[in-house]
Amino acid sequence: MKNRNLIIGLLFGLIAVLSAATLVVALISRNVESDPCGHEELVQVILVDVRGATEFADGHLPGAVNIEVGYLVERLQGHENTPIMLYCLRGVRSQLAFELLIHHGFIHAMNIGGLDDIIVEQLVTGN
Repeated sequence: MKNRNLIIGLLFGLIAVLSAATLVVALISRNVESDPCGHEELVQVILVDVRGATEFADGHLPGAVNIEVGYLVERLQGHENTPIMLYCLRGVRSQLAFELLIHHGFIHAMNIGGLDDIIVEQLVTGN
């Protein structure tokens, strides 16, 4: 939940890349410090669903990849400086995944919470 406010503050919108073959999700954000005119720039983010394969198959966010917590460090090796957004069903496993990645030097990992909360928020706010 704490990281969700950070994400909202840093990112204006999420555009999912609808490809199961890629780990990259496109995000549009504004970098005011480097661009005083406020032009938009494309930022690469990895959106990870840390639930089990069966749960993932039952439904997931567009553009997400399924990596269970035990395989995160191995599968994301080489992406230590890439923003990584983690979610699960209720936010518990994604918090464990977040702590694991931070411990292994993934300094831009973010726990965006539970899928149920994300969907409810999208329905309520329309975002």
